[in-house]
Amino acid sequence: MRADRLRLLDAVEQVELISRFSQRGREAFFSDVLIQSAVLHRLALLGEACRGLSSTLREAHPEVPWPQIIAFRNVVIHEYFGIDLELVWAIVTEHIADLGERLLSVADSLPD
Repeated sequence: MRADRLRLLDAVEQVELISRFSQRGREAFFSDVLIQSAVLHRLALLGEACRGLSSTLREAHPEVPWPQIIAFRNVVIHEYFGIDLELVWAIVTEHIADLGERLLSVADSLPD
């Protein structure tokens, strides 16, 4: 079983990739299916990394919206063709940077 710290670092890596893939802006995201696919895939991996964290760690850090992250992973995986791209773009532009900082802070609080 992968340690919580490593799973958190996996999640941080996904956040960094989502930020990188979306840096060309809204128009590029909505017009390029490759960018959409890359962002959605990384959101799913982000949710998977968070889903694998221990319940103890998640309960100790309620400042991170674990249930929403995991639930969105389920949407991406199971409702792929019904995904609201406006919602995805809002998540990316309004929440992903802050989430990355929070995840890194939690990871940094854990022993190596």
